[in-house]
Amino acid sequence: MTTELLQAIGLTQEEIQKRVIDRIVAELMEEEAGHYDEDTGQSHKETRASQLERELRKIVQTRIAEQVIAVADAHLTPRIREIIESTKLQATNKWGEKQAEPMSFCEYLVKRAEAYMTEEVNVQGKTRGERDYDFKGVQTRIAYMVHCDLYNAVHKAVQEALTSANTLFAKSLQDMVNAKLAEVAGAIKLSMQYGK
Repeated sequence: MTTELLQAIGLTQEEIQKRVIDRIVAELMEEEAGHYDEDTGQSHKETRASQLERELRKIVQTRIAEQVIAVADAHLTPRIREIIESTKLQATNKWGEKQAEPMSFCEYLVKRAEAYMTEEVNVQGKTRGERDYDFKGVQTRIAYMVHCDLYNAVHKAVQEALTSANTLFAKSLQDMVNAKLAEVAGAIKLSMQYGK
């Protein structure tokens, strides 16, 4: 088409290019799906995202998520770390009166971990608060946890050894039984031959 003809129908070359590009994009990004409605006897067409558009959306969403995480790691994480490390915690009574010196979050975390590991527990690993009426603290929680891990490791090793021994014993027993059966079968065969 010539420029004069386009101007005569009221379109510029840029508008034609835009319409062509829009049509190509629509063809690539959308697909038509039709279905027949048996109740009404009519066919319906609907436009939905094409496989290409769905894949592009997944890629774009993944890239956006990666960039958000990168920005958060670069700017937000250091700030959060700074806030946590500079936060001071203050122990108070039920009326809000200060009871001890303020401590940083890291100091509080270490103190709580130490208290947790050194708290007395009974033989079942229960604390006084969990089993108050007949509590008898016999060890620290860390000792209980180490004991449980050792018990589980030894138990597993013994189970594996017993399984291996049982397998070996069963095979040996089967071989002995088969040998005795063959011996008895041979003896029966000989007695039948000499008995005739």
